[in-house]
Amino acid sequence: MSSFYNQASTGTPDQSAQNRRPKWYASTEWPEWALVIVGVLTFIAVGYQGRETAIAAKATQKSVEIIEKQTGILERSVAAAENNAESAKKNIEMMIGRERPRIRIEPQKLKLGPVDDPIQMDEVIFRVFCYGMTPAFIVDRCASVNVTDSKESPDAFLRLPMSPIPAVFGPNPEGVELSAYFLFDNNNVDRAAISDGRKFVHFCGFIKYKDVFEAERITKFSYVWNPSFSGYWTKCGAERENEET
Repeated sequence: MSSFYNQASTGTPDQSAQNRRPKWYASTEWPEWALVIVGVLTFIAVGYQGRETAIAAKATQKSVEIIEKQTGILERSVAAAENNAESAKKNIEMMIGRERPRIRIEPQKLKLGPVDDPIQMDEVIFRVFCYGMTPAFIVDRCASVNVTDSKESPDAFLRLPMSPIPAVFGPNPEGVELSAYFLFDNNNVDRAAISDGRKFVHFCGFIKYKDVFEAERITKFSYVWNPSFSGYWTKCGAERENEET
């Protein structure tokens, strides 16, 4: 009996353990050569993935470079478009400046009646010019004569309508002659005071008009009479009182 037990128990413990494993478990064991194949395949897959990653990185870098180039091209295109727009704007402004009308008022004479004539109306004779290639469309006009004790332009003065001029005032470099009339409270005193420079005649006003491009324009004027020598007109007041838009 003891002899049979000893024979059955001969062999290594590993062999005994393997002999005792169920057949279904043994079928799940991989041989060493299969593990080697799996390792090789894994290495190949990792290498391929690394290669594809490198290719993708290069493609991304190229895409970034292309985008940067396109951004530079776009920026230059935008700058060129802005320059073209500015040039076009300047060309339009030049064309408008050449075509548009410009109205100008120039006083000519101061006609005072005799100092002893209470009926004689005194007047300022002036001319209205229209320069340019297109007509001006008159919107409003004013021309007033005021007598003060100062050469400085008056802050406030009586505004009277200007003598009629055509509503559509075409180019007229020769000008249209008009008059602005005024009366004094005391003709004898005022006329003498104007003649010897103790009082000053101011000729002020404006003409509002539109050009053919529908732009609103205005010509303002402010002059004072200087009785020196034979007498002449000079501009007075702030720059805005003698502006032409």
